[in-house]
Amino acid sequence: MRILCLFKRRYMRKDLIVDRYARLYELPRALALAGHDVIGICLNYHGAGAAFAPADARTAGRLHWRSFDLGRLLLPGLWRYRQGVMGALQTFRPHVLIGGSDALHVALTHDFARRCARPYVIDLYDNFASFGLARIPGLAAAYRRALHHADGITCVSDPLRVMVQDTCAPRGPLVTLESTIDATRFVPRDRAASRARVGLPAAPWLIGTAGALDAARGTEVLYR
Repeated sequence: MRILCLFKRRYMRKDLIVDRYARLYELPRALALAGHDVIGICLNYHGAGAAFAPADARTAGRLHWRSFDLGRLLLPGLWRYRQGVMGALQTFRPHVLIGGSDALHVALTHDFARRCARPYVIDLYDNFASFGLARIPGLAAAYRRALHHADGITCVSDPLRVMVQDTCAPRGPLVTLESTIDATRFVPRDRAASRARVGLPAAPWLIGTAGALDAARGTEVLYR
């Protein structure tokens, strides 16, 4: 298959393309390694993106990246991005689109898929409706509409999957696709030695968390 992926370029303070960072990089890469031809087009919200090799060397030439900078004036950058995506739709002729990373890209994926009459799948690594970007007038509604009409949705957790089902009533299949770790970089080590190395107490139980400490993230469960 020919697959077109639409993601923002920087998230979690990482560069998706240059840093080969996490879920949004591993999904296109895994699809390419499975034998599909994949193009990833990224919109960079922050300054000018770093240089990169368009052909991903880790996928035998099946994964290619393109990037567009939004710029300070916003509208010219959005126009260039739109032209780039429309050009890819005409020349690459994808069988399916995959979008994600925030509410804007979910809505844009819906719009581009509708224009070229192709199915689209949305990947949710978080509840994008809780992001600040979703406060743009009309975007939250467009986000929910895109989820409702999606031909498939992957969610990072079961609670998120249930929430999307309850609030958007998607017409396509809705599945949980959890994020994992790189087993070549993260391996079990001696507990006592590891705690001593980073200055943690040797107490039997340690509980940690990462991310925003607010009710929208379910932090009250951790507090209880």
